[in-house]
Amino acid sequence: SENQNVDTHWLSVVGELAATNHVALQSRQAKGEEQAGDVYVLTLDVRNVEASLKSLTHFLYDLQTAPNTMMDVGRIDVKPNNQQKGYLKVNFTVGCAYMRGE
Repeated sequence: SENQNVDTHWLSVVGELAATNHVALQSRQAKGEEQAGDVYVLTLDVRNVEASLKSLTHFLYDLQTAPNTMMDVGRIDVKPNNQQKGYLKVNFTVGCAYMRGE
């Protein structure tokens, strides 16, 4: 279906940006779509992320500035990773805005 294709597209965009920035994503899933006029926003719930502060910073910057995308990080929860010194455990949501083709 078209919704599943949209979910797959945005999940893979986030996954590719994470891999490029050496950020480990343990869990990510689409949480639903909302319509605002001609624009749709798909919210992704990203959990159990592990990254150094530097990698996380670059990843979050890239999420919000990636070409041909409109992504906005929403709620974010950052904690020290007690199992791996120098790393953080992160959960966040990201809104992915797009327009549907006619």
